[in-house]
Amino acid sequence: MAGCASLGEESPVEVMLSNLAPGQGGGVGDAALNFVIRLENTSPEAITVDGGAYKIYLNDIYVGQGLSNQTVEIARLSSTTITVPVHVSTVRLVGSLYSVLKSNQVSYRLEASVYVKRGGGSKKFRATREGTVNFAEVQNTLGGAGAR
Repeated sequence: MAGCASLGEESPVEVMLSNLAPGQGGGVGDAALNFVIRLENTSPEAITVDGGAYKIYLNDIYVGQGLSNQTVEIARLSSTTITVPVHVSTVRLVGSLYSVLKSNQVSYRLEASVYVKRGGGSKKFRATREGTVNFAEVQNTLGGAGAR
């Protein structure tokens, strides 16, 4: 008997945390932050990203999820940024705030589910990126190139 193995289609979208900024609002026990996320099109054709869900972890602590219903066209082999509001739990952050403030940097993990328009519908792709954000670099750099 011949076996058939199906490899999943590789995501044409890479994600990266580009910047953090205070957001509007927030309630008791949470704070509003705007996460600037860079979407990179690694394919040789233009793609249309039709929204996404972005889970954010800071210093290995899950702090929240941002949802975006933005539709953005990304030219072939290029990138763009989107701003995603996230209401983060201050309770979850309390344990790591001291080390973040002391070191002036934070490690992050961004887990994304992005929807790419294909034919008449959308196809869901997953992407993950880990890195660090140096707040001193973010504050000193216009445009927020402080994430790696």
